[in-house]
Amino acid sequence: MKKFFSLFVIAGLAVVGLVVFYLNHHSEMKAKEFKEKLASTRQKYAEKSAGLRSSGTPNEYVRDQNELLKAYKADLEKLAKLDESVLDVDHEKKKFAEADEKKPPSAEQKKLRDEYFTLAKTAYENLLSGAYRPVLTAFNNGARLDITSLKRVTTPDGEEALRADFIAWGFPTEVAYGDINMRVWVSKEQKVKGKVEKIDEIKYKFDAAGAHPTIAISNPERWVQSFPPGGTIGYYYLQLMPRESEKLDLSFHYKMTTDAGRVVQVDVAFDKLPVTEPIMMSPGAKLEAQEKEATDAERQGRPEDDGKSAKK
Repeated sequence: MKKFFSLFVIAGLAVVGLVVFYLNHHSEMKAKEFKEKLASTRQKYAEKSAGLRSSGTPNEYVRDQNELLKAYKADLEKLAKLDESVLDVDHEKKKFAEADEKKPPSAEQKKLRDEYFTLAKTAYENLLSGAYRPVLTAFNNGARLDITSLKRVTTPDGEEALRADFIAWGFPTEVAYGDINMRVWVSKEQKVKGKVEKIDEIKYKFDAAGAHPTIAISNPERWVQSFPPGGTIGYYYLQLMPRESEKLDLSFHYKMTTDAGRVVQVDVAFDKLPVTEPIMMSPGAKLEAQEKEATDAERQGRPEDDGKSAKK
């Protein structure tokens, strides 16, 4: 009797082992299938969106981008049948939290990581909202820069600054971040042939050489696994506009190396932007940026001609 009982126990354990093996194998196969389908979904979006980096007016771009993002979101919803985590924007954050229980990060590491999560989540939800519309967008040499937000903020150091959040499409992992140039226009009255006319001139110049973003994330899918491919997200702190400002020329400059090894210059410019309250210095704030001399040509927004300069 004991012999038969032992055989029964052994057989039962074998069955349990086979069930556990099957379940684990099935789970692994399902996870593999999910990863492959998510990669395929992301690749499909990448291929269809590539053309948006170098064509279209801002309105055309917004329309086409939202159409592609709508289709991308629908594909993600289908994938959720395999793994619901694809729709959970906090999925990766939860995984980090589990790992933190075993090996807690430093306070500084956690603070920076949380900011990465917040940036990726905010950008992702904006993109998939169905109403994605950057405040500024322009393209050059196969890359597109979307400025998604431009507003006055107080930095962690307690200083006021102009924060420019962005999504850069088509940037490789390694990018040489170049200068940022800001030219501020004001109007003044001037007599022309006995008549008083208003003319525009550049009064302020703010330049940042080799201006790297405060934060730039070239792999946002690390923080939100279903983030649309091809985007680098981040933000800059820039100079706020003096309150007398009327128009702003804002340009960004980059250098990128293509897969073929060719160095490409990317220059993105936004001209004569209206200076509104969100990008102005607070009332009563003092301009502390260093003033520079400007030529008459620069004041008029023309290339330098005679090399003569005048004080601002």
